[in-house]
Amino acid sequence: TGLDSGAFYYFRVRACNEHGKSNWGLVGTVIVGTKPGSPTTWSSTTTGIVGEDITLYWVHNCADGSVEQSAILEISFDGVTRTYEIENENKDQEEVTTSSYILDTTSLIDGSNIEWRVRTSGITEEYGDWSTTRKIEVFAPPTLEVLLTDSDGNSINTLKSFPLNIQGVS
Repeated sequence: TGLDSGAFYYFRVRACNEHGKSNWGLVGTVIVGTKPGSPTTWSSTTTGIVGEDITLYWVHNCADGSVEQSAILEISFDGVTRTYEIENENKDQEEVTTSSYILDTTSLIDGSNIEWRVRTSGITEEYGDWSTTRKIEVFAPPTLEVLLTDSDGNSINTLKSFPLNIQGVS
């Protein structure tokens, strides 16, 4: 009792009685902490464009005050699920920080749907429950075709007079 949660403790013991004291035992360790809750998650967008990076964010939710040690990130798209184990580069800090992963979408096609979730471990190195599954729709980059026509609807290749009508078709 009286120990702070979310920390490592080192100890050793020896026996004491009316005949004296024994030698000290080997140093032992104990971790005082609990399994974290599901991380809080969000992304830089809910609809992305093929070729643009999407950033996935999460915050380690712990009841014991420990910082995230590592995360398991699961990303599914095009019928394939990939799992990444990510070590927290800031695990030596004393306060909880936001973690992120940059998702490259160059290999995706128009209409791809991404689903992702994450779970984290704290000082006990036990993973908590999965976060909510987040979904992101990915679309082809928008394009615009510009057609120049005269007032009769005839196509203009070289602008020689006014007025002209401009029509944009996405």
